[in-house]
Amino acid sequence: MVTAKHPHFAQRLTKGVICGVVCLASAVALRSETASRPPSEINQAALLYAQGMYGPAERIYRQELAKMEQAVGPNDASLVNVLTQLGTVYTSLGDFRKAEALHRRALAIVEKSPGQAQRQLAIVLSNLAAACYHLGNHAEAESLAQRSLAIQEKVLGAAHTDTVNTVNNLAALYHSQGRLAEAEALYRRCSPSRRRLLARGIPTMQRTCKRTCPCYAS
Repeated sequence: MVTAKHPHFAQRLTKGVICGVVCLASAVALRSETASRPPSEINQAALLYAQGMYGPAERIYRQELAKMEQAVGPNDASLVNVLTQLGTVYTSLGDFRKAEALHRRALAIVEKSPGQAQRQLAIVLSNLAAACYHLGNHAEAESLAQRSLAIQEKVLGAAHTDTVNTVNNLAALYHSQGRLAEAEALYRRCSPSRRRLLARGIPTMQRTCKRTCPCYAS
């Protein structure tokens, strides 16, 4: 696992990329359930994960993925949500190699899907970026996060929470590498209210926020 120069930013990167995307992936999965009625075990696994019971959640996701693969094959678009959710479980368990493999597989499926859902693609890119970051592959993590951000800005807009989270994640990655000017440039793109939120627990960003946002209070 990578030891960052700035632990506050490394911690925020983990929380931002992983937790934020898990919530979004769960929302996509719930919408998918309404349309196709997948097994209720998927919802049970999501609840277990939300409660921090990663081991039981992993077993259910793994079993359901095997069932789905047997039914539709290994490359069907319907597998993406389960691959994504299982990958985030492995990230939470600290098994970043398994997480990376699942997220790469999900990305390959999404990119080959006709009329790919852009928001789903952004989710997969962000999850893979997190796995790459934890494995020390910062260059690829940066590239993936930039792709995700470009999609979110186009599809959701710059002010959307998901977009702001990705801006924060990318700024955190830059900051962990000592690229402070680039991190601050991204940070300044956020609205004053978002700056206050993102600055919590990050002393250098708190100072910037005080300079650029008069209503900020630490």
